Amino acid sequence: MCQLGGLADCMQRQRDIIGAYVGAAESVAQGVGEVFKRFGTGHEKVEEGCLYGDLNGRVPKDAHRIEDSLQRAEWTGEEGFGFDSREPFHCTARFRPAVAAFVESIAKPKKKCAHSRHQRPLPTAASKLPMLDLINFLPDECLQEIFRYLPKLQDRCACAFVCTRWLMLQSHMHQQDFKTSAVKSEGSLQQLSECVRLVGISSDPKKAHNYSTALQKGLHHLPEVQQGLVPIVSGKDYPGEDKPRVERQPEWATMRELSQSLEGRKASDVRLAFVALGTLSHGGLGKLTIKGGAALNGGNGVGNGGLLAIGNCCAALRCLSLWDCLKVGDEGLQAIGNGCHLLENLDLMKCPKVGNAGIKAIAKGCPLLSTISLDSCRSVGDEGLIAIGKWSSVLLSVAVSNCGLVGSNGIAAIGAGCKKIKMLKLERLNVSDEGLTLLGEHCEVLERMKLANLQGCTEAGIISLFKGAGLQLLKSLSIFACLGITDRSLEEVGKVCRYLKLFVLSQCPKLTDEGLKAFMQCCPCLVRLQLQRCNAITHKGLLAALILCQGNLQTLRLSECNGVQDQGLLPTEFQLNPLALKSLQILYCKGLGNGYLAVMGHCCPSLEHLNLSGLVDVTDEAVMMILQGSGRKLESLNLSGCIKVSNVSICAVAKYCAKHLTRLVLDGCCNVGDPSLKMVAIECKALEELDASQTAITDDGVRTLVEARGPFLQTLTLSGCNFLTDHCLSLIEQSCPFLGALNLKHCPHLTHVALNILESHLLDCVLLHG
Repeated sequence: MCQLGGLADCMQRQRDIIGAYVGAAESVAQGVGEVFKRFGTGHEKVEEGCLYGDLNGRVPKDAHRIEDSLQRAEWTGEEGFGFDSREPFHCTARFRPAVAAFVESIAKPKKKCAHSRHQRPLPTAASKLPMLDLINFLPDECLQEIFRYLPKLQDRCACAFVCTRWLMLQSHMHQQDFKTSAVKSEGSLQQLSECVRLVGISSDPKKAHNYSTALQKGLHHLPEVQQGLVPIVSGKDYPGEDKPRVERQPEWATMRELSQSLEGRKASDVRLAFVALGTLSHGGLGKLTIKGGAALNGGNGVGNGGLLAIGNCCAALRCLSLWDCLKVGDEGLQAIGNGCHLLENLDLMKCPKVGNAGIKAIAKGCPLLSTISLDSCRSVGDEGLIAIGKWSSVLLSVAVSNCGLVGSNGIAAIGAGCKKIKMLKLERLNVSDEGLTLLGEHCEVLERMKLANLQGCTEAGIISLFKGAGLQLLKSLSIFACLGITDRSLEEVGKVCRYLKLFVLSQCPKLTDEGLKAFMQCCPCLVRLQLQRCNAITHKGLLAALILCQGNLQTLRLSECNGVQDQGLLPTEFQLNPLALKSLQILYCKGLGNGYLAVMGHCCPSLEHLNLSGLVDVTDEAVMMILQGSGRKLESLNLSGCIKVSNVSICAVAKYCAKHLTRLVLDGCCNVGDPSLKMVAIECKALEELDASQTAITDDGVRTLVEARGPFLQTLTLSGCNFLTDHCLSLIEQSCPFLGALNLKHCPHLTHVALNILESHLLDCVLLHG
């Protein structure tokens, strides 16, 4: 292999090469800003067998094809950086040939004399050799050993821009891997992170102040602290546990936070590594959202390598969202758990390879975790949720949906271990009555809960859930498609949750009028009530429930409740006192017509928002009656789909709602035309948003509208209006300078030329046409 005159000379040569490697690494660390522009000029004379030591003395045939992109750095050192000469250098035998090739490729240049500036160098054996990118013959371990001696972030970024290989090697190196003076000093980055973690989870303000004082005395000299990579948390940032976590955040969390969102083809490991290194000098990412990847548009997708870069470079990451990341698995989440100890928000959706091991790493490595959402993660089971209950003691919000392996044991562990949880969502899980019973015994501070599609729960399970020691402070409750909701169980809910303000009930066929009345009688604080597809509830039960609500109900929403009908309803049958309703929404209720609206019109004098979408049986008579009693303070009116409403009703709108009306929706009211719309434009002085889609409006009506309300209109929708021509476009352009959104889709008499001209003139307006 070596032709320098014997075995002894060869061994001495190898020792010299290894010694020179020490200086070579130091030179790379000091000259990385000017590195690799040019390579091969002024080499010391070397033997070909040593130059290609990793190839056993054979020069590769395609060596001339290797592109040369390197330049030797100046061998100038500075005290405090690079290798410590007192420390012995060790090099594995298998890497010595590659090290020898690298050392000889960046040999020290000869000093040039002033008088030999124009003289050509004498031809040597080395000058005839092709210029090669010999540093990339080194294995990853050797390159990482060199990168460890880069003292500045600028040097790391410069090396990362050389090629993809160097970028990934840099991004996969942790801060502790770099041999800087700060890391060698007392109080390393690991100790700093541990102190920050202890301060963050400490509930004792005095204890937190002691930690912060120790940090300020001993660790402010570290570059990581000065650059904001791992900020010092002071005791005053955590005055107590009574305030929400958002209010208790330290000042750096809002001042220096950077966010990044990658979607579709832009979501890849290489781009994520660039983001991680690029934001390192600014403290790293604070919020990261990744949507799609390999599943969208044929991209490469984000995998474990990208999350490894984030875990190594973004120590201040607080929020992480991963949606449709099919390649991300437990290894990626373990990197986040090992490097991002300040993580507070984790949102995973459709990540099939994420399992219990990744959730365990997050729970154990991120003690500040306050919000976690797991949606359609089919590999996550009870074991992962048990780890969350064990390690995430400050968790405030948990949402678990469509995870088939999650059962009663995992949910019970969440309730038993997370004593501070305030928001809970359980959807499409294999939870039994026993799991609900254990959950109800522990959640004493729970304020918001959603239960959806829990097919394994019966009436007994719902009753045991609310009979426990918890759930007494519940303020918001949503129940979807749970067969366990009956009249008896709903009455039990009302007895326990006396502070309930929002109640949403959907697809509960066993609930009748008696259960609704018993519930309303027990909840005097209820402010919002939403019923959807509860077909066993009739108009009598609903009106009786309104009588029992004691005047506190402000929002009532009925959607697809076909049991609420006018048949058999007499306006004089129910004498309702004036209600505090401010929002009334009745959507797509078949059979509901004029009678019920007449009753509601007499008892809602404070109504501000009225939505009657999809009520095909409502006529002008019902609209006029409800506007006479409730239209004085009306701000928003939606009559979309009311095909029997005509100009008479719209003229009543202009008469009774002229003072406060800002939004009017008439989509699908085919009997409404210019006369009523002209009156609305003239009388309604506060109108800002109008939807006249699929009406009989013409150019004349548009002229009156834009002349009266043009400078104040913000949104105008005229989709599907068959009587509009190009003439109305010039009127809109001249009279609506502040229009923000204009919808002219499906208007057959509008030409593309006129629409393109309008679009070029309305620069600040979002125009939809076609």
